[in-house]
Amino acid sequence: MIECAFFVDHSWAQLIVSGKKIWELRSTRTRIIDEEVGIIATGSGAVIATCKIADCIGPLSDRELAETEHYHRTTAEVRVRPKGSAPWRYAWKLADVRSLRQPVPYDHPWGAQGWVKIGPAVAEHVRRQLAAQR
Repeated sequence: MIECAFFVDHSWAQLIVSGKKIWELRSTRTRIIDEEVGIIATGSGAVIATCKIADCIGPLSDRELAETEHYHRTTAEVRVRPKGSAPWRYAWKLADVRSLRQPVPYDHPWGAQGWVKIGPAVAEHVRRQLAAQR
C-alpha cells in the first residue's frame, strides 16, 4: 500500500501516465526505491496514478542528459534553472505506472513540497481502485 506521493507538473504527469516519460528528473536523489508511490499532478489536489521508482541515477552530466532526452522529455531549454536553484541532475527511473480512473483527493499538509505522506484512508482508496481495475 502506498504511503507517500510525489508532485509533478500536470503536463509531465500526463506524459508519465501515457508511458512517454519514464524518467523523472529531480535536483536530489531519492531513497524510496522499489516501493509503490503515488503521483500527484501539481494543483490537482489528488493522486492520479501510482508507480515504482526502480532506480535513481546521477548526477548526470549535460551530455548524459542530452543523450537520454527520449526518456525524460526535458529539453535543454527547460533544464536551464533560475540562478541559485539546483539543477535537475538525478533521474528517477519509473516503472509499473498505473493510472487511476478516478483521481483520489488527499489533504495537502501546509508547506509540503516534493513529497507528501498520504493518509491510510487515501492509500486504501487507491488500493481498492487499482484492484478493481485489474
